[in-house]
Amino acid sequence: MTDIPPETTPCVIAIVEDEEDFRTEVAAFLEANGFSVWQADSAESFCRKIITTHADLVIIDLGLPGEDGLSLISYLNKTGDLPLVALTACGSVSERIAGLEAGADYYFGLVSRIGGRIMAQANLQVYDTRLFLSILQF
Repeated sequence: MTDIPPETTPCVIAIVEDEEDFRTEVAAFLEANGFSVWQADSAESFCRKIITTHADLVIIDLGLPGEDGLSLISYLNKTGDLPLVALTACGSVSERIAGLEAGADYYFGLVSRIGGRIMAQANLQVYDTRLFLSILQF
């Protein structure tokens, strides 16, 4: 088995979420776990910032004002190869299917505020994506 070399720079995660308290809470959790994070409060502000700011993975709320998260996921899926995570309060089966069909690699439907188990699972998925990206570099 080949050892994965240690990361020299943290994985950069962009969070696109209009609810400031929730966005800040997710960012703080990820930063506390060694990730570099930048934030956008809408699809439009994300699109302006991604031109000049790197991201290895994007977490997107589906219920964004203006252009919704599904549209942003679909656009990013067609124009690049960024791993996309839908993180939203919407959790029905049809919404999950729509998110995955739009191009999300992972979908987390939250039923309440961030809980340890949910964020541990999200952290594991982000780690899996980082591992996947590392494997692609070989």
